[in-house]
Amino acid sequence: MAIRCTMLTLLAATLFGVIACKPEGPPNYALMRLRHAETHFEMLIMMETFGEGMCEAALSEFTRAIYENEADMEGWKETERDCREVLKPLYTKIFNDEQVHATYLTISAEEGWGYESRIVLYGIPASQAQPVCEEIAHDLQSKLEARTECVQGTEG
Repeated sequence: MAIRCTMLTLLAATLFGVIACKPEGPPNYALMRLRHAETHFEMLIMMETFGEGMCEAALSEFTRAIYENEADMEGWKETERDCREVLKPLYTKIFNDEQVHATYLTISAEEGWGYESRIVLYGIPASQAQPVCEEIAHDLQSKLEARTECVQGTEG
C-alpha cells in the first residue's frame, strides 16, 4: 500500500499540484536557497516530503508557483537545491515553530498546498524582515492556497 500511495501522491503532485494521501515512512526534506544579487538577502525554502521522488516534485511545484510572475523574482538566483533525510538542529527548531535568530514564514500542509514548509529570511534584521515576511505570506497564501504565518526572529 505504501508504494501505491507514494506513486499516486507523486503523480497527483506532479500533474495536479495536490496531495492524494500521505505516504508512510520517514520524511525527506526538500531544500532550496535563493539569493538576491543586489541586496544579498537569502531565502531558504524547506519542505517536508516523503520519499526522494516527492522531494523533487515539491521543489518543482514550488518553483513553478514563485516564478509565475517573473517580475517578482527579478534579481533572485537559486544557489542550492538538495533533498535530505535529516535536518540540521536549527532547521528542526524552525519546523517545530520555535523562535530563532532569523524571521521565517510557515506554510501549513493544508488546503491546496500539501507540504509543511518554511521560508527562512537571511541577511535582513528581524525588525525589517517582518514586513517583508508578511508580504511574502500574503502572496503565497493565495498562490499556494495555504495557511501562512510569520515568526519574527530574535536578532535585529
